Amino acid sequence: MKNDIRFFILAVVMLPLAVMAGEPDGTLVADGKSSTTYQLITSSGYMYECPDYSRDHASKPFQHIQQVMDEALNKYVFQFFIHAKIDDDRGIVSTTDRQRNEIKTFNKSPESMIGFEGEEMVFKWKFLLPKGLLTTKNFTHIHQLKGIDNKAGTADVSTPLITFTCRTTGSEQKQKQVLQVRHHDRHTGALKTMADADLSLLMGHWVEVTERVRFGENGLYSVIINDVKTGKQVLRVDTEACDMWRTDCAGLRPKWGIYRYIGEDRSMENLLRNEELRFADFSIQKIMQPSHISQPVVTRDSDHKTYDVLGRQMNQANRQGLIIIKGGKYFSRK
Repeated sequence: MKNDIRFFILAVVMLPLAVMAGEPDGTLVADGKSSTTYQLITSSGYMYECPDYSRDHASKPFQHIQQVMDEALNKYVFQFFIHAKIDDDRGIVSTTDRQRNEIKTFNKSPESMIGFEGEEMVFKWKFLLPKGLLTTKNFTHIHQLKGIDNKAGTADVSTPLITFTCRTTGSEQKQKQVLQVRHHDRHTGALKTMADADLSLLMGHWVEVTERVRFGENGLYSVIINDVKTGKQVLRVDTEACDMWRTDCAGLRPKWGIYRYIGEDRSMENLLRNEELRFADFSIQKIMQPSHISQPVVTRDSDHKTYDVLGRQMNQANRQGLIIIKGGKYFSRK
């Protein structure tokens, strides 16, 4: 009987805390109401960074994330717009070398949607790159894993850990367009291409991504991208050990959309064009690690404070959804 109770409690605490608390559960799915897209994004625990009022848009704002019916998926999806000669980076006047239209989780998202040290998460989504997408030898990011700054503003969060980058590679005689999955090591500054795929395999084809991450200095990373229609694998990174943390950050979060370099003082904007990228079915799931089950959170009678398996004091009750042990007995937090 005791074992049955313990297994029941294990099952309960492994449920996402966000669901138990009635918070957003990490999913973001288009509902067909394009005019209220931003409200849908924020009510789902995400935030948007759009150049709706940038430059020429100031007099006539443009909604850069809309919803459209997609014939291939036969459902509503999110359409992200970027305008080569107008858009900038969130209206920041001093930033003239890049433009951005993205969604992300952020410091006000539920903790179930933010990666903390030692946690493992799975991110899933679908995306469609337009046929004829223009790229340069500089970056066009369509996905990032990036740090969240701390309250003092001193964290090392300027450079993303992981990027999905569309770019042109090779010499002028042998140029090709590729999608690169790249990792940045904060200690060495090394930028490693973990895998790449010919961009022709993605342009005009819906693909589905499953990305799995264990956050921390001794982190793990893997990703699989499959063609939705054929099921064929387009790109794969097998589980790889790497540093998946940022110094003094408040957590790690995903970003999606388009963020691209347009040259100093917009000098390369003529090499690019207006683009429309589609995304669908975002999902964020926090996974319980085996070590969390075998080494539960302990409440120390001496100070009545809660610590996680790494010995860190937890400021918020049961942040990782773990069992509390006190006096040798299991109990669920009320």
